Amino acid sequence: MTRHLAIVLVCVGCGGGGDPQPTVRMCNDTGFAINAVAWNTIYASDSLAIGACTDYETPTGAVYGYTAVSFRVQTDQFTIQPIDFVGETPLDDGPWSYHLTITDYASRTADVMARRD
Repeated sequence: MTRHLAIVLVCVGCGGGGDPQPTVRMCNDTGFAINAVAWNTIYASDSLAIGACTDYETPTGAVYGYTAVSFRVQTDQFTIQPIDFVGETPLDDGPWSYHLTITDYASRTADVMARRD
């Protein structure tokens, strides 16, 4: 009598879809309708209503908890320009939203921080 041993290999989650990555979008928490929004050096939107968010984008490189952003409230220009990301940890995979706020309108000071959705 001969016995045969059958080996069955099971691959769970073997889609071969590549490395997981974050997706990011910009949300307007300024309290004002904003226009000419540009962020993360490559994304832009003509306008963003109060409380609205852009569509998610999949960055081609590392993204961090804050990013470069420029926007206008009517004709008033705001710019956030990080100097570098030394020592910062890139965002991990999953959906993230950058929340844009104005900290001092008179001095055109704004802030942006990413939060996981």
